[in-house]
Amino acid sequence: MRVLNLATCLPRQCGIATFSGDLRKALLAQDIDVGVIAISDQAETYAYPEECCFEIMHSQPEDYRMVAEYINSHDKAQLLIV
Repeated sequence: MRVLNLATCLPRQCGIATFSGDLRKALLAQDIDVGVIAISDQAETYAYPEECCFEIMHSQPEDYRMVAEYINSHDKAQLLIV
């Protein structure tokens, strides 16, 4: 099974990023493939790990459209966690 998680993620320091990292680890332990779509802010840049397949800026609606189009046409994900 392929799952995508759209959220903030580590190394960004926030509670949701920590939760997303813990959720990914738990899903991987169940042999579920998990990709990450990282939500970033304009103020900083982050060195995301390789499981991060996209980075979008939270204030850029066109980034969300681009990711939605990609997922709908190319990705084999069965579930998107927002």
